[in-house]
Amino acid sequence: MKKVFVFMMATVVALGLASCSKMEDPAKPIEISDSDERSAVIEGTLLCVTDLKASPNKYEAAEGVEIVAVIPYAQILAPDTTVAGNWIKKIATDAAGHFTLNVPANPAGVTVKFRVSEKRGKQKDASGDDHNGKWTFEIDDQKVVSGQRLILPIVNDKTKGKFTEIKEKGDEA
Repeated sequence: MKKVFVFMMATVVALGLASCSKMEDPAKPIEISDSDERSAVIEGTLLCVTDLKASPNKYEAAEGVEIVAVIPYAQILAPDTTVAGNWIKKIATDAAGHFTLNVPANPAGVTVKFRVSEKRGKQKDASGDDHNGKWTFEIDDQKVVSGQRLILPIVNDKTKGKFTEIKEKGDEA
């Protein structure tokens, strides 16, 4: 009797599991168009001052710096939508320190927030000594509308990297 009961319970559980239907997720992916009438272009150049002894200062292209652009979906799709999440794109500067970013936009405008990686290297100080360190860059939030081409200033306090010396093993403190 005990074996029959266990067998019947196992059969009921198996039938219950087998009868569960697979449910489809009703959410549909958001489609963002990057056609000319629904996008904007942001261009800029990142530079490093590598020689403070030179007059005028010697600038060098910040090659390979990664730039991440972030725009909330709610701004892209419509001003009164409640869509969560962000459109994100990562690019890198070319050998000239230049970047071109095509972002989705609309006639009301979107705000693009930027995160920028650092670049490591050497900087010559005013007396001619080399220092190991890193350059950090900032790109201010930019508001763009569809069809706009925004060119950021080539040399300003943000796109010109800020150098910070890094003491490494073996360096004198």
